[in-house]
Amino acid sequence: MKKNNMSFIKNTPQKSDTYRQLQEYQLYVDYLVTTLRTLDKAVDYIVSKLGITLELDRYAQQYLQQDLSHLSSLGFETISIEEFLYLALSPQQVKWNINEGVLRIRAAQHKCNKLYLKTYDISDLVFSSSVLDKYDAVDKPYKIFGENFEQEEIKDNYYTPGEIVAIVKEKVLQKYEYNSTMITTMKDKLFIRHYSHVHNHIESFLENLRISLRHRLHIGYGFIAFRSNFFKESNLDFTPIHTIQEKSNNLCLYATVNNSELSCFLQSVTESKSSQVIHKEDLELHQLESRNITNVTKTDFLAGTNNDGDIVGRMFEGVSLKIQPEIREQKCKIDYNLTVKVASIAKPIPTFPIANGEIAVPNQKLQTIETKISVPYNHTVFLAGFHNPYDLQNDKSFSAHRKKENLMIYINANVESFY
Repeated sequence: MKKNNMSFIKNTPQKSDTYRQLQEYQLYVDYLVTTLRTLDKAVDYIVSKLGITLELDRYAQQYLQQDLSHLSSLGFETISIEEFLYLALSPQQVKWNINEGVLRIRAAQHKCNKLYLKTYDISDLVFSSSVLDKYDAVDKPYKIFGENFEQEEIKDNYYTPGEIVAIVKEKVLQKYEYNSTMITTMKDKLFIRHYSHVHNHIESFLENLRISLRHRLHIGYGFIAFRSNFFKESNLDFTPIHTIQEKSNNLCLYATVNNSELSCFLQSVTESKSSQVIHKEDLELHQLESRNITNVTKTDFLAGTNNDGDIVGRMFEGVSLKIQPEIREQKCKIDYNLTVKVASIAKPIPTFPIANGEIAVPNQKLQTIETKISVPYNHTVFLAGFHNPYDLQNDKSFSAHRKKENLMIYINANVESFY
């Protein structure tokens, strides 16, 4: 414990001092709890040293005693009055005010018994000076697996405390709590007052954040137009995916193939008379997206020119793909949460001018396919079975009458570790 525990008192405020002035003073929590031992003496300390009167009902005292002990056990030496009241007495559950030098605190009995102040270690999620100790070099540029990184590049792979609070609020607390609860950060610790059943959800979510920070996910995807006999030629073992509305309606099939065999497979597709690669694009999930575990949505279309040379596009018949990857580090697998929306569009499908890379398709009726596909590490997943209006005879005029072919989407993911 530090000496001169009283030195933080710059001036003893009078009862007429405002709440803003009171916020500027620091309370030694370990001194209040460890040295004074009891809540009564801690209250006396607050009253005598800050020159205010403190009134607590017995439920508020229970709150205060539990939380002071909790903070003291974590080794916190100082905490502002604002933080102290916010941590010890959740504004959502406890009523308190300072008026004319009197701090009055009231708490509800049922809230006091059910809500707990929990602490979560987020030191490996937020950027601080200790983070750089994990890297090879002391001086910039820092080295990760032999590659040089500037400090700002490393910083981009971590959160700020405010980002942690916002993400946990949005992804966990708003989902599992009826009312929003107190949440704040201090000294690489996340403090949340919540009901006991929320604890495991928070722990699990923070672990997912850690995994996403340690890995960067690269996704490549493309499209293959094929005729029905392509299934026999491909030798892929396809499994049906059903619509949510009707289990008997197979709108899509899926299969997986090892990435080492992917290039050979795509070559065979190119050489086949029953199929053709029509679109290919590599997509990287940027850190801001992957670490927040957000969906990546792509609506793709074919593009060509009409007789006047204008660029026009024709949308695949209702293919909108959402990918929500979940990386399971121990199992060395990538679990995809795939949500595929299929739109029924009146035929013949009209053409639309391309504006900013988008095509407006009116009067869509959507059916949704949703499944979780467990893809082994270093494998590619294929989704097949969508109707595709693309003309394999290289008709670039995009006439209204098209041959009906099927569409296959292939997605492959590579995980890059980042420490």
